[in-house]
Amino acid sequence: MIHKPLFALVQEFQLIEAIGTVLFVLVIFLVVMYLAYVVSKLIGKRYNAAGRNLQLIETMAIAPNKQLYIVRAADKTFLLASTKDGITCLGELDGDKLVTVQDTDEPLDFAAALRKAAQERLSKNKKPEIEKGAEDDET
Repeated sequence: MIHKPLFALVQEFQLIEAIGTVLFVLVIFLVVMYLAYVVSKLIGKRYNAAGRNLQLIETMAIAPNKQLYIVRAADKTFLLASTKDGITCLGELDGDKLVTVQDTDEPLDFAAALRKAAQERLSKNKKPEIEKGAEDDET
C-alpha cells in the first residue's frame, strides 16, 4: 500500500524538481542572450568604427536591394548606387551645397512627421465642399 503522505511527498518533490529545471533553463537562456548582446556590440564597434577620412552622410533605399549613398571621402563628396550586384559611383557632389539635419529649421521628430503626413493624406482624400454639395443635389 502507498501511504498518502509518502505519495504527497513524491509529488511535491517532482513539482520542485520541475520548477528547478524551468528556472535553470531560463537562467541559461538569459545568459546566452546577454552574451549574444555583448558579442554583437563588440563586433558592431569593430566594423562600424568611424574613420577620419570616410563618412557616410546619407542613405536612401529606392527599391528592394537598391540604395543611394552620399559619402564623403577626405574632402570630396560622392553619390554612390548600391545593388545586389555591386556599387557604382554616380558622380561627385558639391559638399558645400548639401543640406544636413543641422541646417534645417525643423527638428527631426517622428511624431510630428507622422502627423504631417497623415494630414497631407487626409487633405488629398477630402473633396471640396462645393463638389460635395453638387453631388448631393444630383442624387
